[in-house]
Amino acid sequence: MNFTGWTTEELKHKLKDADRVKSTLGRPLGPRGPWPEPVSGAQLLHDLGTVLTKHLVLGDNSVVAVSLWVILTYLTESVDTLAILAITSPEKRCGKTKLLNILYRLVRKPLASVSISSAALYRVIERYRPTLLVDEADTFLQNNDELRGVINGGHTKTQAFVLRANREDGEIEQFSIWAPKAIALIGKLHPKREYMLHVHHPEPVHSCTVALNPPELIAIAHRFRKHGNY
Repeated sequence: MNFTGWTTEELKHKLKDADRVKSTLGRPLGPRGPWPEPVSGAQLLHDLGTVLTKHLVLGDNSVVAVSLWVILTYLTESVDTLAILAITSPEKRCGKTKLLNILYRLVRKPLASVSISSAALYRVIERYRPTLLVDEADTFLQNNDELRGVINGGHTKTQAFVLRANREDGEIEQFSIWAPKAIALIGKLHPKREYMLHVHHPEPVHSCTVALNPPELIAIAHRFRKHGNY
């Protein structure tokens, strides 16, 4: 019996769309496989910094921090610590979401969200090993101690796990919370382990109005995959 109000054909299309979205979770954007040509690390960093400053008003230190964090998302299996990238501002329309939109096309296996529960967080990390890009965190994170604990606890590889009891059989299950995370919000993020990136309200300059060029960003990301299929 169909209580959705959709016809059978419409329901089939909805289910196909849902499966298509599910199938793309945690996958890299753009071409699969490694970049086919030699890659200069210095040139890649230069191009990354250039594309950031073309679209955002950021201080030199912030450009370096964001660039290094992007690189870090491709090194999760080779490092022991993952810093949280906190993108904060005192008010709306300061560039936080625009930065996340840029990061979405640069980082390894991006997964964006404007709200997430602690259970969804550790399950999606365990299954897809994505780079999490969370926006509007001030609307759901500040008073959620469990979620904050899961986010904070994922910065050290040897301790980046949570234990939960299976509701059906009571067995203890272990979930990984080891994943790069960028959190954008108005105000401040409570933890002290992350790099605090303050995006101040920019002046109305041309560099803030340049339209994003997704193929340009994805090409930079593909160059990070020179030595592996991510």
